[in-house]
Amino acid sequence: ILKEAEGYWLGAIQDAAIDVKGTPVDSNITISLSKGWELISNPLVLDVSVDSLTFTKDATTKTHAEAVIAGWINSIYGFDGSSYVSSEAFTPWSGYWMAVLETDVDITFPIHRHDSGGSSARLREIGWNITFDAQVEGANDGLTMIGYAETATDGFDAQYDAVKPPNPPGPEY
Repeated sequence: ILKEAEGYWLGAIQDAAIDVKGTPVDSNITISLSKGWELISNPLVLDVSVDSLTFTKDATTKTHAEAVIAGWINSIYGFDGSSYVSSEAFTPWSGYWMAVLETDVDITFPIHRHDSGGSSARLREIGWNITFDAQVEGANDGLTMIGYAETATDGFDAQYDAVKPPNPPGPEY
């Protein structure tokens, strides 16, 4: 049984077409997150912008950007077939790793709401960053970034620093 909004790794020896039957979701979906890495998916049939997600903890609701600043959550990574990529939107039928830094956090996927003005635009307003793309045979890393922000510290800053994603299955990563 596949659970709504849960992400799954699917290993196949050869190419295959898989039919998944179910009922389309036609309202907002809220799921509880566990501290650590959560493998989640978009439960809706349309793309959902990361900036349109809301997070609730202790009866307080925050936008994605506010939840990152508060230290509730951190990085969101998708997989493009060869490496992890930072994700700005959840597409249907894809899985995403989300770093959850606090306990008792819920995420809500809003139906048909498309916010803009993403977190990367917000970072450019308060500092700068440079992204590196490193490649070796069999693997690549497009997530490494360095930057500057006046309010950053030498320690971990949930607003600016990204948690390293878990290793994908298989021998090459």
